[in-house]
Amino acid sequence: GVELIWALLGNDNPTDLLAALETFSPEAIAGFNQDPVFGQGMPSSACGEGEAVSQTPAGPRRNYSWTGNDPTTNAFDPLDLAFFLTSLLFDEANDGLVEVCSAHFGDVIRDNYRMNHLDEVNQLLGLTAWFETDPRSVFRAHANRLKKAGL
Repeated sequence: GVELIWALLGNDNPTDLLAALETFSPEAIAGFNQDPVFGQGMPSSACGEGEAVSQTPAGPRRNYSWTGNDPTTNAFDPLDLAFFLTSLLFDEANDGLVEVCSAHFGDVIRDNYRMNHLDEVNQLLGLTAWFETDPRSVFRAHANRLKKAGL
């Protein structure tokens, strides 16, 4: 499943896959979350929200997140089967690769889009859930949010 997704994303080196997977080890994630700059938006409670604005050496930084909660969204998307299978590895709602609560960071815009992990970035021919917000609209709304915040 993971190898298929990796290959479909244009990667053909299994060493790169192993290196990418190592960044998701519990140790690597804990290190990232404790980082004095990148970890500032992490929630202090399970499934909570983190700091909306973090102070960094470069100045204040706004922290936002949003995520999907449905690994299978379009019958014509060949990756939905892979995401369905990987979703079974989780005990909580997830997008096929990341648990919804684990995606929380800073100001949580929304965590219940009917999208899987690749739908969220409009991958694989734009095959997303019918009658759901188009991921491009989500990004446009976020760009407007950043513009209104002066960023």
